[in-house]
Formats: sequence, C-alpha cells, structure tokens
Amino acid sequence: MLLRFATIARVFAILGVIGMLPSFTLAQTTDPLVGSWNFKVTVTGGCTTNCKYIGMIAFNQGGTVVEQRGTAVEYNGLGYVERTALGTWRSIGTLVYRLRMKNFIFDSTGKLSASIVGTSDITRNSFSGSGTAQIFKATGTLNETTSFTISGTRF
Repeated sequence: MLLRFATIARVFAILGVIGMLPSFTLAQTTDPLVGSWNFKVTVTGGCTTNCKYIGMIAFNQGGTVVEQRGTAVEYNGLGYVERTALGTWRSIGTLVYRLRMKNFIFDSTGKLSASIVGTSDITRNSFSGSGTAQIFKATGTLNETTSFTISGTRF
C-alpha cells in the first residue's frame, strides 16, 4: 500500500514539473523590446520652447509601457506635462512597434488643464521613429496636434 502511494506521489510530482514547463518557456520567448530604454524626443511641430526632452521608457511583457521624463515640458500656456505617462505597445510588423501613451497637463494652481495622447511607430533595430501627440483641453476638445521624433538606447 505504501509503495502504491509513493508511485502516485511520483506521478503527481512529474505532472507538476511538466505543468511548470510552459512558464519556463515563456520567459525565453519574451519580445526583445521588453525592458528599459533611455530615450530622446524632439517635438517637430507646434512647439516653441522646451521642444526636446529625455527620459526612460519601460516596455513590459503583455503590452504595457511606462514613460518617465527627466525634463520638464510646458505646452503653450496650458501648464507643465506630468512626467509619467502610461500606455500600450504592440508589434505591427517585423521589428516595428506601435506605442500609444497618455499623460496629463496641470496649470500653475495644480488644476488639470489638458491631457496628451501620443501615438508613435518605432523600429526596434535602431529604436527610432516618429509620431503625433494630440493635446486635448480638460473639456475633451482637441486643442492641437504636434509631431515628434523619438530615439533610444537600451538601458
């Protein structure tokens, strides 16, 4: 009887190890974009001051992205852009990805004055690309659309 329980226990142990194998495999198949990158952005349209900024961006497995700017950016009297942006990313071709991110602009009193939704396509080989940023007033109406270029290097 004891031998039978030991055999059953071994079978369950083997099945447990086999059940864990897909999780080990997933770690090996992570997209090469996943990880932290240093980046530089140049706003190429609609900008008059503070048109260049730097920061870090983290691409997470599963398609989320977090950006942390190291440079303060102000948009046409609306106020300063919050330094953290959140969004999504996805592959749209071989080594080409589409990013979509959102952050907020607060006036000098701390009141929300606008939000920004940026969309960009980047090529992972050189981590470079371009995109547009739509700036919406707090009421939800489109205030302006600007264009930008982005480049980065692995951290």
